[in-house]
Amino acid sequence: NLNQYLSILRRALAAYGCENLIITIPKIGIRLNTDIKIEHKHSPAVVVGKLQADEMPEENVDSSQDSHSLSSDRVISHKSVKKSFFNFRQVIVALIMLMLLGGAFWYITSGDPAEKNSSMSTIKLEGGCEAVIIQGLDVFEQKSLDKQILEILKENNQSCVSGRRIYFDKNTAFTTKDYGRTILSACNLNSSGHIVSCENFYYLDWRPL
Repeated sequence: NLNQYLSILRRALAAYGCENLIITIPKIGIRLNTDIKIEHKHSPAVVVGKLQADEMPEENVDSSQDSHSLSSDRVISHKSVKKSFFNFRQVIVALIMLMLLGGAFWYITSGDPAEKNSSMSTIKLEGGCEAVIIQGLDVFEQKSLDKQILEILKENNQSCVSGRRIYFDKNTAFTTKDYGRTILSACNLNSSGHIVSCENFYYLDWRPL
């Protein structure tokens, strides 16, 4: 599903040293983190070759420049080919993941909005924050879910105060011992009630209290 694809893509990017590049905002979608700058660093091979040539005697400059030029060209060419291969592979993987994510996101958002809103429930939690239950809930579930959501917030050092909105969703588990795949998004709201930022937490088998 969408959460799994996002998690896989984030892990793949993190393996290349790029963490938190993609952020998720409930009811809005996914976007790139604008706080992360992307810069291109040039290879220092040409500079090193130039410095070595400057230190040699004048009579050997011409011959050494030719050899260093050829050597530098080979180094740059080799690094460029290697770097291009890795960049190409990363781009292909990223494109495939984005296509899968886009398809999943389109499938989720293409349904009837009225039907989706009717399946969601909003409750007030102790502390002042509001919790939006994606799949809805009945009267018997409300008391137990209150405790579960507050416990997840406590475990992840998140507060439940006025001006915060919590999104909670869980998939059907194969056992009654846990909730199965569970996601909780703790979001901050501005004065207009719009989401500013969110912290997302995922569990494969959240255990009920």
